[in-house]
Amino acid sequence: MPTLAVRCPCGTNSSVKAGDAVTCACGRRFDTGLLPGPDLRGLNRLVVKSRRNRVAFVATMLFVVAALMLVGRSAPLPLTLAVFVVAWLRFCRPWRRRRHQSAHVGELPSWQLPASADVSE
Repeated sequence: MPTLAVRCPCGTNSSVKAGDAVTCACGRRFDTGLLPGPDLRGLNRLVVKSRRNRVAFVATMLFVVAALMLVGRSAPLPLTLAVFVVAWLRFCRPWRRRRHQSAHVGELPSWQLPASADVSE
C-alpha cells in the first residue's frame, strides 16, 4: 500500500502506510484503516503504474547494453549509458512528472481523519 501524509492540527506532519495508525507528538492518534477502500486501491494503482514505468525504462536500458555487448560493440557502452542517463534526467523524468501532475494529482483524494484520542490542554 502507498505511504500517506498525515497532517495533525498541531502542525506536525507524519508519513504512514495506508491502513496503519500514527500517533502525533501531541497525543492525537490517526487511524488510516478508516479510509475508504476504493480510494486506496486507486491510489495504489497509480503508485504501481509509476514504479512499473521506471522499471521498464531501466529494463530497456539494460537490454540495449546487453545487445551491444552480445554484438561485440562494448566500446560505446560508457557513451550509451551516459546518453541514457542524460536522456532520462533531461527529458523523460521531467515529462513524466508534468504528465503525472496534470493527469493525476488533481484526482487524488484528500481525507479528514478524526483524531482518536485528543490531548486536553
